[in-house]
Amino acid sequence: MKKVRSTEAAAIALLVGILTVACGADLSGTATDSTPEMAVAPVESVIVLAADGSDLGRLALEVNCGATADMHLLRGMSLYHNMTFWEAKAEFTEATAAEPGCAIGYWGAALSFVHPIWPDTVSDADVVVGRELLDQARAAAIRSDRADTYIHALSGYYEDAESRSELERLQTLRDRWEGVHNADPSDIEATALHALTLLGAATPDPTFPDQNRAGALLASILAAIPEHPGGMHYTIHAYDFAPLADRALGVANIYGKTISGNSHALHMTSHIFTQVGMWPESIDYNRRAADVALAEPVAGRISHQYLHALDYLAYAYLQQGNDEAAMAVWGEVPLVDQAFDHAATSYAIAAIPVRYALERREWGEAAAAGATIDASAYPAYAAITTFAAGMGAAHNGNNDEARVQLARLAELRDAARLINEPYDWAAQVEIQRLTLQSWIEYGTGDTDAALATAASAADLETANPKHPVTPGMVLPAREAYADMLFALERYDEAAAQYAATLETNPNRYRSLLGAGDSARLAGNADAARGFYGELLEVATGSERPELARVREHLAN
Repeated sequence: MKKVRSTEAAAIALLVGILTVACGADLSGTATDSTPEMAVAPVESVIVLAADGSDLGRLALEVNCGATADMHLLRGMSLYHNMTFWEAKAEFTEATAAEPGCAIGYWGAALSFVHPIWPDTVSDADVVVGRELLDQARAAAIRSDRADTYIHALSGYYEDAESRSELERLQTLRDRWEGVHNADPSDIEATALHALTLLGAATPDPTFPDQNRAGALLASILAAIPEHPGGMHYTIHAYDFAPLADRALGVANIYGKTISGNSHALHMTSHIFTQVGMWPESIDYNRRAADVALAEPVAGRISHQYLHALDYLAYAYLQQGNDEAAMAVWGEVPLVDQAFDHAATSYAIAAIPVRYALERREWGEAAAAGATIDASAYPAYAAITTFAAGMGAAHNGNNDEARVQLARLAELRDAARLINEPYDWAAQVEIQRLTLQSWIEYGTGDTDAALATAASAADLETANPKHPVTPGMVLPAREAYADMLFALERYDEAAAQYAATLETNPNRYRSLLGAGDSARLAGNADAARGFYGELLEVATGSERPELARVREHLAN
């Protein structure tokens, strides 16, 4: 796309004449299925610029509140699609300040509270504010039929919100946006919001029906506007699972290049790179995302976007066996009271140090893991530290301490059931609890029970795909099951479980190593060479001692 002037005047001038964009971006790897009711032809769209003049993509949002207000409306909508919600709220508020009669501005401000994919819920206080904003939108002088339709759709979230769960709110919102889309399939923004709410209200299913349906809707958007921020962003979320990730590689390759000044856009590319095991690319984009986020505090505190990028960055370094770099990332993590209070903040602060111990199988470090976050607010995230401490104790032969942590995991699982989120965090804690229980059983010599429990944890994990807040489990249950089979010298079975882990965690260091070791000890030389060869392609670090013997084995 041709670069435009970065001044406010240039941005306003762009709104006067709507620019038409033709297809042509490289979207290879995206889903191509579509249905007859979807818009697939190029449509009129407008370039959107951030306040600093950087590109925020192209939109087809209907605006009619005057040049200055319209600039803020478009900027707010693009920022919303890029999931920089607090900045989006500020832009929509600026739009209504410039034109108090602008209905879509009040609608956008109310929309900015609703984050369908994120692990947070609209507070009771913000529910009240959101309803008030929608009342202002309905009373505003500058409205249109489309604006009224958008207001009605968003009202589906806020109506009787106090008496409904977050999932129920999102399901109503999904149904309202589906109605808007079906009534006018050419409405790009309604289609994007319909796809987003499909993902937000999706139920766990290893066949990913809701994600596939959303992906088809988003493919129609990208066919019409290849640089649409929601089209790119939500496509990555739709396919943020290893079995589907190849479909979004094309989008991942252009999203961060198109919207290169937005921390979350830069980071989002790494969701797909993580799911296909492209560690150098994940490292590059997360490093850039973290640097941008660090320079842009939220409410005067270190941005949650910074912590979120650091978690993905540390994970990628650990998959390379680059422990020194991962330790340096851990050193960047601020104290929890210095960072913006958000679920992504707490998840990263809990997960990064635990990853560093568990990925290296340093059980003494894991056993010493201490509480870092507020368990009353984030019980499922506090469980990460509890799980690490329990696994460390179990592997060090301290089953009494491991049982203490096991009981604590049961408490945190029960607390997680009470959290008002659509995602089943209690299931994730139960997976950890079962994994720890299996190693306690193993330590007492009850091998049959240990293997049965470990297998049940692995199967539960398969049935409950990860949340996008995490690049991957701190220790996949199926990999832990494989570790147990390996310890029992059941090498063929261990190799099969490590290989199954790699199906959902491609290029994962520990599973590649385990699969290679298992195949070698089972006498399968060809398979061992294959896994070891893949490991050496991934492992660019030199800190792990096992790499020396892998290289020696391949050389001989």
